[in-house]
Amino acid sequence: MNYTETQDMTVNKIKAQARVDVNQRVIELLSEFDARMVRSGGEHPSNDIGIYLGDIELKDGTVVPLCATVSISVKDPVDRRTVKKVFKAYDIAEDTQRYIDYLNEKAEKDAVKKELKDKKIAADKARREKSED
Repeated sequence: MNYTETQDMTVNKIKAQARVDVNQRVIELLSEFDARMVRSGGEHPSNDIGIYLGDIELKDGTVVPLCATVSISVKDPVDRRTVKKVFKAYDIAEDTQRYIDYLNEKAEKDAVKKELKDKKIAADKARREKSED
């Protein structure tokens, strides 16, 4: 999907059209899940993609649908400012690196938690064995 800015087709109009195009494409890709446009949200509703994932049978035997929504957000391709706020152009490489950093930090924290849990399990086991003697 490529777009060209013109006098009539401003960056904001391009973003709006791109959102429509991406919504349609995602719905096509997820057609096996009965994906469709929905109006979701309470006080501030938005147009999202609703996806039927399957059913859940509850303990009482009631069957209910399991659904998800996806909200497409087209990011600013250029820096812009309003009276109240400055919007930086979206940098996908920067956000990709931030995600990689997040995953690495999470893996480190998870490893520390696992090590502490393993030590506690070993200490508890040793204490039980000692008390059995």
